[in-house]
Amino acid sequence: MGDIVLDPPEEQLAARDLHALIDRWLLSLKVAEITRVSYRVKIAHFVDWWAIQGPLRDWQLTQSGLFEFEVYLRSVVTERFNAPLSYSTRHSIMRALRMMFRWAATTNRTMKNYGEWVPWPDGATPQRKSATPDQLIRLMVAALDSRQPIRDQAILAFFIGTGCRQSEVASLNTDDLQILADGAGTAMVTGKRTKANPMGIRAVAFDAVTGRYLVRYMDALVVERGPLWINDEGEKLQAPGIYQMVKRTVKRAGLSEQIKGCHDLRRAFATILGLLYPDSPTWADMIRRQLGHKHYAMTAHYTLIEVDDIRDRIVTPLSLKTL
Repeated sequence: MGDIVLDPPEEQLAARDLHALIDRWLLSLKVAEITRVSYRVKIAHFVDWWAIQGPLRDWQLTQSGLFEFEVYLRSVVTERFNAPLSYSTRHSIMRALRMMFRWAATTNRTMKNYGEWVPWPDGATPQRKSATPDQLIRLMVAALDSRQPIRDQAILAFFIGTGCRQSEVASLNTDDLQILADGAGTAMVTGKRTKANPMGIRAVAFDAVTGRYLVRYMDALVVERGPLWINDEGEKLQAPGIYQMVKRTVKRAGLSEQIKGCHDLRRAFATILGLLYPDSPTWADMIRRQLGHKHYAMTAHYTLIEVDDIRDRIVTPLSLKTL
C-alpha cells in the first residue's frame, strides 16, 4: 500500500551546460541572421539570470526556479527606455525559452520537453488601438524636424504605404525598387523566412504617393546603387538605426501612446486598408499577400478593429425587413 507524500521532492534538470545548449539551439535555427540575433537578445535575459542563479542552485534547474525567473523579469528595467519590460517582451522571452527546450527534447539533448515547465508571464496583452490617418500625417510632419527629413519621410512613407516589417525595410537596396512614371511601383523585400517562403523574398506594391517620397529622397541624395537608406556617415542605415529614427519621430509627434514602434505602422496599414472594403474577400486577400502572411488568420490578428468601427457599419436584422 502506498503512502501520501505531501511534499514530494521536486524534479530537477542538471543544467550546468545550459548556456552551451542555448548556443547550439541558436545555431540550429533556419532563419535569417537578423531573426537569429533577435532570438539571442530575447533569451539572453535567461542566460544572464542563470549565470548568477546556476551556481547558487548547484546548477539544478527546477520548475519553481523557472517561475522565479518569470518573477525576476517583471523587475527588469531596460537601459534604452528606462522602463520595465513590456508584457509582449516578457512573453516573447518565455516563448523563446520554450522553443529552445522543445528543440532540445526533439533532438534527444534532454530526456523530456522541459519547456512544459516554462510559465507564461504574468499579465495580459495590452489593448492596442491602430494609429489613425490623421496621426500618421502628424508623424510625417514631425519627420521634417529631423537631421535627414527627406530620408526619414521616405522611410516612414514606405512603412505606412506598404505595411512592411522593419527588417524588410532595412534590407532594401536601390535596385529592389521598380518605380513607374506615375510614382507607383513595386519592391522586392527580404525578411522573415517561412516554410512557404524559405528565402524570405517577396514582392510588395506601393502607390504613387509613397513612390513620390522615394523618388524625392533618391534624387536629393543621388542614391543610385547599393543600400537604399544611408546614415549620417554615408553608410548603410541598419535596422536599429531605423527603429531609433521612428521612435524619435513618434516622440516628437507626441504619439508615443499610439505608436510604440515600427510594427505599429504595419498594424495601421492592415487596419486602415482593411476597413476600406470590409465586405470584399478579394480585398482582404490582397492585404494578406501584401503583408506576406500565408493565412488570413494572421492578417486578422493585425487588424485592430474597434467597437466604433463596428458601430459605423453594423445593421440590425430588423432593419432588413419591413415590420
